[in-house]
Parts: sequence; structure tokens; C-alpha cells
Amino acid sequence: MYEKEFEVMGECARVASRIAKEHYDKGLSAKIKQDGSPVTKADMEIQAAVKRIILDNFPQDIVKAEEAEWTAEKGGRVWLVDPLDGTIDFIEKNGEFATCIAFLENDMPVVSMVVAPVLNKTYHAIKEEGAFLNDKRIKVSQVEDVQASRLVGSRHMKDRTKGVRSRFLSIITQGSTALRICIVAEGKAEAYIYNNTSNPKLHEWDVCAGQLILEEAGGKLTDVSGDAIPYNKKNSLVTSGVVATNGIIHEKLLEIVR
Repeated sequence: MYEKEFEVMGECARVASRIAKEHYDKGLSAKIKQDGSPVTKADMEIQAAVKRIILDNFPQDIVKAEEAEWTAEKGGRVWLVDPLDGTIDFIEKNGEFATCIAFLENDMPVVSMVVAPVLNKTYHAIKEEGAFLNDKRIKVSQVEDVQASRLVGSRHMKDRTKGVRSRFLSIITQGSTALRICIVAEGKAEAYIYNNTSNPKLHEWDVCAGQLILEEAGGKLTDVSGDAIPYNKKNSLVTSGVVATNGIIHEKLLEIVR
């Protein structure tokens, strides 16, 4: 099931990686958007290429992407695209950026891919078929105690988890939001928290692809109240925060975060 969607997604990832590496190697320039975040020529070229590949194969589908006007179509066949998740990391050339693509049916991801070309990592998942890193199946860790767990967070944004950091064994830093979720999926960390609900910066395209990969690896992702994250809604912002875990410590962590 979803064989063609997965095949097309793989083509998108290969083209996106080629474009990203070309710009990464030859030098970068960026503009600042109205929300204060940077955008590069690579963002725009990747987005255009991915959208073209998808619509060449599925002309009736809807493609919703970061660097485009957000529309409010509900239901049906929808693709969410983040051409460069971690643009700051792309500009800084630390390699911690990724292209994220998710295919949704009935507003939930059923196929997703997160590709980090400089790190040589490609994560993917298909609903009910498992999660993979470079075609090898991955699983979340089996750590049961928050105090024995590792928290993955951002090195760039102002820390929003000071109240819970001391409860973890260690803190891992990672640029791209999607890669943070995927690090939990492959068992290198047990939790990722985004609790900046007073001034949200996360968008659907930051979270959606990683969520399916995490869940297919045995983990869990909800908002800070424990409810499901809604996708393909009128506003792309994820205003309710995010808690992503190995699933085992999820309820314990929700109690701490609330």
C-alpha cells in the first residue's frame, strides 16, 4: 500500500538532497521573512522541485509547503513539505538540517520521509509498516524512568524546558525539529519537548513527517495536554506545544510538563 507515494517521495528526497548540497558547498545567502526566520535560495528551489515532482505524478493532489501561501483545504490527499527544516543550521553549515515530506490521508500522515543529506541519514515510515533509517528498521528505547532518560532540544532557540531539564539524565542538542523527533525514534534519546505555547514557532511541516516515523518506531507524539496534533487546519502553527517520547515515559512526562 502507498507504493507509488513512497516511490515519488524518494525521488523528491533525492532531488532535494542534490539541490541542498549544491548550495551548501558553493556558499549561501539568506533573507529574513516577516516572522523573523531565514529563507535561502535553496529553500525555494527545493520546494519548487518537490512540488513539481509530486504534481507530475499526482496532479489532483494538494501540496502545502512552508514557503508558499497556506490554504485551508480539508481532507483528501495532501502533501506537507518543509524544504529545509533547520535553515539556520543550513546557513551555519553544521549539517543538522533536513527536507521533510509527509503524505496525508484524512488529515493524518500515512507516508513520510526526513532526509538529512550532509549527515547521510534518510528516515522514512509507512503507516503500519514500521520506521526505518537508511532502510534499516528502527525502534525507540525501552527506558522507563524519566531520570534515566535523555532529552533532545535546540541549540538555537531560547530554552523553554528549564523547569524539566534537571529531571533528565542528559541533554542532547540538535538543529532540525524533525531530526530531534527522529533521534527519539531511533532510540538515541527518550524525549523532545516544545512547550512555547505563548509564542509558538513550530508549524505543521516541522512535526508531521517526524510524527509518523516516531509512532511507527513505537513512540508517541501529542500536544502538552496529551491530545493529538491536528493537521491540515486553517492555521499552520502548532499552538498547543509538542511532547515526543519513546511512549513508555509519555504519561509521566506529561504530568511534569503540564
